[in-house]
Amino acid sequence: MKKFLPLFFIILFVACKNKDKIHNIVTEDEKLAYSTGYALSSQLGPVKNELSEKDIDIIILGLRDGLTFTDSGELKVNVSNYLPNINEWIDNKITKKNMELVTNANQKIEGFKKDGEIIETKSGALIKFTSKNESSDKKPLISNSVKVHYEGSLLANGEVFDSSIERGEPITFPLSNVIICWQESLLEINLGSKAIVLCPPETAYGEDGAPPVIPPNATLKFKIELLEIN
Repeated sequence: MKKFLPLFFIILFVACKNKDKIHNIVTEDEKLAYSTGYALSSQLGPVKNELSEKDIDIIILGLRDGLTFTDSGELKVNVSNYLPNINEWIDNKITKKNMELVTNANQKIEGFKKDGEIIETKSGALIKFTSKNESSDKKPLISNSVKVHYEGSLLANGEVFDSSIERGEPITFPLSNVIICWQESLLEINLGSKAIVLCPPETAYGEDGAPPVIPPNATLKFKIELLEIN
């Protein structure tokens, strides 16, 4: 498992929890201090999204004690016993969350298969038309470039990670240059049609994912409209 941050940044995780003490960030020095805290928190990588309120409170307590006490004997635990285990703790937090996402996605795949007519590609991508253009049967070849509108999200929780629709700008690309799921699915979609496509991890970003946006073993959901074939 990738190690997400140096020990220095783990210890120096900063958050503005004591709102009763800090009401306003006014001076340039205060703004820089606040920005330093934000920058350090970003070094926690994906695990920062998996921390409970209690985790955050205890991390901040460790930070304050580390800045306050010069004698390690004054600390609440013997930190030297635990520092070697920090990366494992981070890995376990992320692994637990990823397993929950995989379970949720698998349940939604089964529901998707039962709801309407589904096309399954040879690699396991699932296609459901939401709007079929009956006036054209033209479909792309792998050698074509295509122009599409799309929205990509994590099937497990619905979190949108990319959307040409939101940007108002469709994209054009060679079909041979995208993930297997898109290659196989677009070969089944005729010009002018819209479809929902589910991409199991083996047809998308696999065990590694595409951090920090796409976690490992993520099933992806795409809304796709095929606008042009070139």
